[in-house]
Amino acid sequence: MELKYIIKSIHELIQSESFRKRTAMYIGEPTISNLESFILGYYFGESIHKFDLTLMGTHFTTFNDWVMKYYTWRESTAGWKNIILKEVGNNETEALQMFFILYDKFTAENLEAV
Repeated sequence: MELKYIIKSIHELIQSESFRKRTAMYIGEPTISNLESFILGYYFGESIHKFDLTLMGTHFTTFNDWVMKYYTWRESTAGWKNIILKEVGNNETEALQMFFILYDKFTAENLEAV
């Protein structure tokens, strides 16, 4: 079986149709907490295997600040996951759906960041 293309980053994976249609296949129960754990695990694996980490901290730090401003929070220490989760009434599944909406908006505004 030949792959059509290889995912080069976590950002490409998150934006892929496969990931969006079959999120549970990648992260288990489709919740925003599992997504955050998946992303952190991806970065941990990259750091262990010494892959290029140039986007590791900057992209999701930038996303965190963007989410904070989107929801007009004064501080961003809560983290993007907790901000989104709080804004949707602590519903993990709804927060995951909102993540994809926000991530698309963020990416459209910050194409050079991805």
